[in-house]
Amino acid sequence: MTLSPKQMALREHRLGASDMAAVMSLDPYRGPIDVYMRLVGLAPPTVETPQMRRGNRMEAVIADWYAEETGVTLLPAESVIHPSEDWLLATPDRLVIPEHGPVTRLGPAPVSGRGLEVKTRAFTKKGEWGEAGTDEVPFGVAVQCAVGMACLDLPEWDVAAALSLDDWRIYHLKRDPETEAAIIAAGLDFMTEHVAKRIPPPLDGSEAAHTLLAALWPDAGTAMLPADEAMESLLVSLQDIRGRIKDDEALESEVEVRLKSLIGENAGIVSALNGLKVTWTKNKTGAVSWSKVAKALNPPADLIAANTGEPPRVFRFTAKGA
Repeated sequence: MTLSPKQMALREHRLGASDMAAVMSLDPYRGPIDVYMRLVGLAPPTVETPQMRRGNRMEAVIADWYAEETGVTLLPAESVIHPSEDWLLATPDRLVIPEHGPVTRLGPAPVSGRGLEVKTRAFTKKGEWGEAGTDEVPFGVAVQCAVGMACLDLPEWDVAAALSLDDWRIYHLKRDPETEAAIIAAGLDFMTEHVAKRIPPPLDGSEAAHTLLAALWPDAGTAMLPADEAMESLLVSLQDIRGRIKDDEALESEVEVRLKSLIGENAGIVSALNGLKVTWTKNKTGAVSWSKVAKALNPPADLIAANTGEPPRVFRFTAKGA
């Protein structure tokens, strides 16, 4: 779903339903660090992926199919803030108006007892989806629906999922107070203990962790930190990982994140015990924005210089004798 400027403004300092799935590490594409960076203003600009474009374009098609299959009328939905938790909101893909049955109201809009989420196969693996007509959806999707029911105070929520070109399914979820309480508790803890205090969630080996550290410490000083016991352990771990025939990329990334967080604004860490060293410094030159340069014919040197960005910090590991 593409959010309107009004919806984006409401979301700026709040957790949305999809954010809650990421906060609880149930979103296959984002994690707690991604959400933290957005809320504290450290997130890089969002780049629309092919999967995102497909989802946005398919949403209306899948929603129309759902309406035909169920005999209901669908309405677009605005973002709705939770009645008691101001930090939480939901933006349903659609609101459901039944052909027959009671109709309640949400502000000026009539609404039935449920909302609708629309998903495509790319949202998660097809094997995580149960049989059509059940409530067996991936955990992250279930969290989104639970937040929607909590914010709109509705007892039911449906999911229309296109798992392939020929496999479209409808799922039905009911409100569960125990699950809802656990989700709200997790979100409140995230907002109070991390966002409010500006303390990042636990660092892992994700790309988001590297992005966060680069945002926190974009520049490097000249000091090399003498390695303490914890740093020595990380340096030896990194040497061991990089020395394996088959690298463990996930573990290596996690160790690099931990070392970067210790380096901070310094240049690196050096071990007097075993000669190991890591640095996290900038290259001599930055990356040229060739997309901008290419728009001009025979660009002069000052044009190239104007489109050359600041060099990023580069993490380098040096073993003894290297």
